[in-house]
Amino acid sequence: MAVDIAPKQASGAALGIVGIMSYLAAGIQDIASGYLIENNKSVIDGVTMYNFDSISVFWISSAVISLFLALLTWRKT
Repeated sequence: MAVDIAPKQASGAALGIVGIMSYLAAGIQDIASGYLIENNKSVIDGVTMYNFDSISVFWISSAVISLFLALLTWRKT
């Protein structure tokens, strides 16, 4: 999408910025997911149990937000 809305002369720069932001967002998501998973575990009789309720809400809401942000850039030609 970034290449479609950027001028032809700046398409390489647009791809570079999108790539950098993708890696940055993936790193932030990894930290956030790890934090939520670690804070929602419990040890019962030596067995570690994980509760994925809050992490599932985080993952699903992140997917919905990214869908809506992508739809903001969609335009008919």
